[in-house]
Amino acid sequence: MALGTNVIGARTVESILVLYPNKVTRKLRMEFYGKKFTILMAEPPQSLRELLANCEGKEHSVLDHMRDLVQKFVNKGLLEFKFVHELVWEYCKEVKGDEKRMEDLSQQLLDAAPKLISTKAGARTICEVAAHCGAKERKRLLKVRSYAILCYMLSIVYFYHPYIYVYLSFSY
Repeated sequence: MALGTNVIGARTVESILVLYPNKVTRKLRMEFYGKKFTILMAEPPQSLRELLANCEGKEHSVLDHMRDLVQKFVNKGLLEFKFVHELVWEYCKEVKGDEKRMEDLSQQLLDAAPKLISTKAGARTICEVAAHCGAKERKRLLKVRSYAILCYMLSIVYFYHPYIYVYLSFSY
């Protein structure tokens, strides 16, 4: 798990998880769920839901570990990776009914919405967070998101189509 929670190692983990099939990378993904919860399992769990079903009585500990992992991803700026989006989405699905945990998740992810909307799992997470939070938080989410989309579009124009940027600069 330490490899996937630093900036350089996360790129390596992302490459491995994208290039190789799920059957091969399941043990690597299992480490994010918490080694202390999965070490005695004969077969690695396919998802967080399966792990929670197998760890009866330890559900709160597993979810606390996942909450701390999400906070670590946010603090270290690792929300640009697809595997992080998938892990956050799995956590979001499991805590959907828990008001306190959803409140914690919404506080963690509101400002990180622009990075999360780049994948399907991240967009689903932001939708769940937006559905859970209040009107002020939704307004803040929309402001951050609209500014991020504008910046993203400008970066595309600037980096991928510089001739359009030059044309727009000299035409006004």
